[in-house]
Amino acid sequence: MSTAEFPVTGPLLVLDPFARDAIVAQRRASGADRYDEVWEGTYIMSPLPSLEHQRLALRLSIIFDKVVTDLGKGTVLPGCKHH
Repeated sequence: MSTAEFPVTGPLLVLDPFARDAIVAQRRASGADRYDEVWEGTYIMSPLPSLEHQRLALRLSIIFDKVVTDLGKGTVLPGCKHH
Protein backbone atom coordinates (compact mmCIF):
# COMPACT_ATOMS: atom_id res chain seq x y z
CA MET A 1 0.00 0.00 0.00
CA SER A 2 1.43 3.39 -0.96
CA THR A 3 0.42 6.91 -0.02
CA ALA A 4 -0.68 7.34 -3.65
CA GLU A 5 -3.19 4.52 -3.13
CA PHE A 6 -4.24 5.73 0.31
CA PRO A 7 -3.47 9.42 0.88
CA VAL A 8 -3.42 10.39 4.55
CA THR A 9 -4.26 14.01 5.27
CA GLY A 10 -4.62 13.83 9.04
CA PRO A 11 -3.93 11.66 12.07
CA LEU A 12 -4.31 7.94 11.53
CA LEU A 13 -4.13 5.21 14.16
CA VAL A 14 -2.97 1.85 12.80
CA LEU A 15 -3.94 -0.93 15.19
CA ASP A 16 -2.98 -3.93 13.05
CA PRO A 17 0.65 -4.79 13.94
CA PHE A 18 1.32 -6.35 10.52
CA ALA A 19 0.06 -3.26 8.66
CA ARG A 20 2.02 -1.01 11.05
CA ASP A 21 5.23 -2.97 10.48
CA ALA A 22 4.72 -2.85 6.69
CA ILE A 23 4.15 0.93 6.78
CA VAL A 24 7.20 1.53 8.98
CA ALA A 25 9.36 -0.71 6.76
CA GLN A 26 8.21 1.14 3.63
CA ARG A 27 8.95 4.52 5.26
CA ARG A 28 12.43 3.35 6.32
CA ALA A 29 13.21 1.97 2.87
CA SER A 30 12.19 5.22 1.16
CA GLY A 31 13.74 7.57 3.70
CA ALA A 32 10.34 9.03 4.59
CA ASP A 33 11.01 8.15 8.26
CA ARG A 34 13.60 10.91 8.69
CA TYR A 35 11.51 12.80 11.25
CA ASP A 36 9.46 9.92 12.65
CA GLU A 37 9.63 9.43 16.42
CA VAL A 38 8.52 6.98 19.08
CA TRP A 39 6.60 8.45 22.03
CA GLU A 40 5.97 6.10 24.94
CA GLY A 41 6.00 3.13 22.56
CA THR A 42 3.79 4.80 19.93
CA TYR A 43 5.32 5.31 16.48
CA ILE A 44 4.63 8.87 15.32
CA MET A 45 4.93 9.73 11.60
CA SER A 46 5.50 13.42 11.00
CA PRO A 47 3.46 14.86 8.14
CA LEU A 48 5.09 16.64 5.22
CA PRO A 49 5.08 20.43 5.45
CA SER A 50 1.92 22.11 4.18
CA LEU A 51 2.00 24.77 1.49
CA GLU A 52 1.47 27.46 4.13
CA HIS A 53 4.41 26.07 6.15
CA GLN A 54 6.60 26.18 3.05
CA ARG A 55 5.51 29.75 2.22
CA LEU A 56 6.37 30.89 5.76
CA ALA A 57 9.75 29.11 5.61
CA LEU A 58 10.47 30.86 2.30
CA ARG A 59 9.60 34.30 3.68
CA LEU A 60 11.73 33.77 6.78
CA SER A 61 14.61 32.47 4.68
CA ILE A 62 14.50 35.59 2.50
CA ILE A 63 14.67 37.82 5.59
CA PHE A 64 17.44 35.76 7.21
CA ASP A 65 19.43 35.73 3.97
CA LYS A 66 19.18 39.51 3.62
CA VAL A 67 20.39 40.12 7.19
CA VAL A 68 23.13 37.48 7.19
CA THR A 69 24.42 38.45 3.73
CA ASP A 70 24.39 42.20 4.46
CA LEU A 71 26.41 41.61 7.63
CA GLY A 72 28.81 39.29 5.80
CA LYS A 73 28.18 36.59 8.41
CA GLY A 74 27.62 33.57 6.20
CA THR A 75 25.13 31.88 3.92
CA VAL A 76 21.50 30.93 4.51
CA LEU A 77 20.47 27.56 3.05
CA PRO A 78 16.84 26.71 3.91
CA GLY A 79 16.19 23.04 4.48
CA CYS A 80 19.87 22.17 4.53
CA LYS A 81 20.77 19.21 6.73
CA HIS A 82 23.43 20.05 9.31
CA HIS A 83 26.38 17.65 9.51
